[in-house]
Amino acid sequence: MDYIKSWAVSLIGLLLITAVLKYLMPSGSVKKSADTVISIMVLIMLISPLGILKNTELSLPEISFNFNEQKGDEQVYSSAVKKAVEQALDSKQIVYKSVNAVTETDSEGYVVINRVEVELDNTEDAQTALKAIEEETGIEREAVHIYG
Repeated sequence: MDYIKSWAVSLIGLLLITAVLKYLMPSGSVKKSADTVISIMVLIMLISPLGILKNTELSLPEISFNFNEQKGDEQVYSSAVKKAVEQALDSKQIVYKSVNAVTETDSEGYVVINRVEVELDNTEDAQTALKAIEEETGIEREAVHIYG
């Protein structure tokens, strides 16, 4: 609140100074140039609170989880991928028998998804399942293998 009060006081002071300067300024090209500079100063003063908001860190919940490159325990990420795929299938009410995520750790310690295997009760749901998995988990279609 103190910032807003000091900003308002500064803005009022700047407007008073600009009014006096415009009154004392001689007419002609100098006045036009001075008016432009003064207008820019007032505009900068008006938008200065936005700079403070830009630097303010907002803590928003992280919605997505990047499964493609994560550093850590391979089994943990494999389980997380499996659970995410199951949730994607459940959200579209697709009946499945099993879900398996095949992952490996690369030379830099990142877990990489090699493929996701999904066994469906009904293979007619394969395209819907692929679309649901891709949209809700971000796993590319090429990495998903569906069989029935």
